[in-house]
Amino acid sequence: MWLNKIGCSTFTSNFPVLDPTWTAQEEMALLEAVMDCGFGNWQDVANQMSTKTKEECEKHYMKHFINNPLFASSLLHLKQSGGKQQTSLAIPFYGKCQPQRKMKRFPVLL
Repeated sequence: MWLNKIGCSTFTSNFPVLDPTWTAQEEMALLEAVMDCGFGNWQDVANQMSTKTKEECEKHYMKHFINNPLFASSLLHLKQSGGKQQTSLAIPFYGKCQPQRKMKRFPVLL
């Protein structure tokens, strides 16, 4: 996090989330590449990402998004609820430069 010219905090995505060797930006790029190229097309995914190899993309995706028990239980919960989003799990985010007013809530799967 750093302060911009007007003193508001700005967040970067250059930090690890699931794996110390992958940044948040790379995590998002991986998910987008899998959506664009299709599951299993690891060479195309790696080409789109350009920072990781085919093997790194496949291994990371399988470990953290397919074989992850927490992720699997979230999908099971979503399936059992019929795909309905639960607003009780929503966590509001208020930026430092925004007045504390009622803001739209974005659902977060736990």
